[in-house]
Amino acid sequence: MYCRYCGKELPDDAKFCTSCGKSVSDEQPNRNMGNNNQGYNNQGYYNQNYYDPRQAPYYNDQPNAGWGVLGFFFPLIGFILYLVWMTEYPNRSKMCGKGALIGVIVGFVLVILYIILVVVLIAAAPAYVPYGMALL
Repeated sequence: MYCRYCGKELPDDAKFCTSCGKSVSDEQPNRNMGNNNQGYNNQGYYNQNYYDPRQAPYYNDQPNAGWGVLGFFFPLIGFILYLVWMTEYPNRSKMCGKGALIGVIVGFVLVILYIILVVVLIAAAPAYVPYGMALL
């Protein structure tokens, strides 16, 4: 069973949610929202939008550093996952996109540092000396 308020998975015999602390009794809330009561039910409590895990896929959309690491080491895969999950799993897609962006930036910085290193080594190398000739 799932908490109707926050979506956390709970044991079937739970009376309260371990995540948000709200009661998860089997009693269904009064969802009668007529124009006369302007959103309040018969007991005077304001009706809330209750979580229904069958209608919203977002309960499984937790941001996870693993997706960011995957995007960092494989930026193309991270970018593809970002595009695929953008509407269905926005938190996951953000982590993949961030990882891919950071991976691309770090890759460019490393290529620029490599080019600078090669230029410095070529400039610091001695002139060509034929075999057997000593440097003075």
